[in-house]
Amino acid sequence: MNRWQLIVLVSLGLIASLVGGFFWNEARKEVKFLCQNFKPGTVLADVTRQLDTGTFLQYQWTASEAGTRTITASSATNFHSYKCVIKFDQNDRVIVASY
Repeated sequence: MNRWQLIVLVSLGLIASLVGGFFWNEARKEVKFLCQNFKPGTVLADVTRQLDTGTFLQYQWTASEAGTRTITASSATNFHSYKCVIKFDQNDRVIVASY
């Protein structure tokens, strides 16, 4: 491998790292900022409507036997490193949302 090939290879690696870091951070900010929107009393329909606007978000439901639900939102872009856990009461209103 000659000098120019090495320079090109290192440059491409640096560019890929910068682009990857940018998307990693954007996914983190999306999870964090959306999670801050969910105050106690927010209805389930409003939560899912906002989560559906996410570019990088994925979310899943968990239901308990007591009739409550939990939504966990995260992003595959940053390997689900950051999560927003939203807990609902029996009336489908937010109890707490934690990041």
